[in-house]
Amino acid sequence: MKFIFGIIPGYDVYALDKAMALVRPGLEEIAALTPAESNAFQIYLSLRSGARTLVMSFVDTDTPPDKQQFGVMQKLILSPQDYSGFYITELAEHALHLYQVYVKPEYRTGELITLGFMDVLAKAKNVKAPYLTTCTKEKEIMQRMGFAESYTKYQLKLGV
Repeated sequence: MKFIFGIIPGYDVYALDKAMALVRPGLEEIAALTPAESNAFQIYLSLRSGARTLVMSFVDTDTPPDKQQFGVMQKLILSPQDYSGFYITELAEHALHLYQVYVKPEYRTGELITLGFMDVLAKAKNVKAPYLTTCTKEKEIMQRMGFAESYTKYQLKLGV
């Protein structure tokens, strides 16, 4: 199965509002696991202000050329049957921080997580971030992916 990843720009209120309708259940699932850390409204405000970036994934039925990807993402957020998950990043002082990741349950055993990780790595390298960081309780998985444990975050040296 193929997937397409695309950024939903915070300045496009129409696209962001449509996207939030799809990602809200995932945000609420994460919020229930991490009480007092975030809620959907706080996430929306941070996306709207540009402090964080939302990247959504959909089942890819027809890969568009890169120059048309935003238009395709606008169409995909109107067809929720192909929605498969999202991740949110935040540009920190010395790293791209992977803030939240959500994969719909029916895609959690497939290759979407690996493909999403490769997409995050590409975006981190594009912004020339020396590190990719994240916070998670999944210590074993993160170490298998090459992250080194620090106090509260896992970091992956990108060699930039």
